[in-house]
This record gives sequence, C-alpha cells and structure tokens, in this order.
Amino acid sequence: MRLGDGDAYVDISASREGYAGGNDGPDIFASVEVRIGDFSAAIGTVVARGGWQAFLSALSQLDKQRRGEAVLESADGRELRLRIHAADRLGHMAISGEIERRDLPSEPRLTFGKVTFDPALLPQLVTEMSAVGA
Repeated sequence: MRLGDGDAYVDISASREGYAGGNDGPDIFASVEVRIGDFSAAIGTVVARGGWQAFLSALSQLDKQRRGEAVLESADGRELRLRIHAADRLGHMAISGEIERRDLPSEPRLTFGKVTFDPALLPQLVTEMSAVGA
C-alpha cells in the first residue's frame, strides 16, 4: 500500500514468510520502497511474529484515536524501522523511518522523516496488514 503522494511516498507490502515446499513460516516478510523526489531505496526483510502483532495492535489504535504511533522493525532491528504516527494534534498522519541494506558493500542507509499521507488511508492499511497476520 502506498502512503504519500507522487513526489514522496512509502510503499509497504507484507506476506507470510515462505519456506521451501510451500509452507508458511511463523514470521512476516515485509517489502518497503521509499521514494522522495528522485531518491529511492527498497528492502525486503523478515519481521518477527511478535513484532508484527505489536505493530498491528498499535496501528489499530492509531486508526481509532489518531494519536500515537505504530512502529514496524525488522527482526534484527537494523534493516528496517518504520514509524507511522500522528503528525500533529489535528490527526494528520506521517511516516518516517530508516532502511539499511546490510547485504550490500558499505551497508547503505536511507533515513527519512515525515512523509505525510491522507489519514483516510489508515483503515485500509489496518485491513491489508491485518490480513497478513491472520
């Protein structure tokens, strides 16, 4: 799901981690692409099941209250950190975070802040992400 607009956005998708033989694992595989103007970065990484459940719970609360934050982190805590949060007291939403590619030489990192998005997208985001954890 894309959060943001044409010039600055974060695209998030997720699925159950798959194993050889077609079996699903307990963890989640998250793919994230960040684009800000002509600058972009992307990663696919594993999110531990417990971390995914905590993210879904916080995301649901954020949708209901329009306050607080929901944080998504990779299992290793270094490759991915996304923070979906209330940008102000009026309920405007934003996403910020960091992507680090540890599989590439020099381990490039993209840190970004406050990509704003329409808060009306939160219910759809909750629905899509919750379907993965079911």
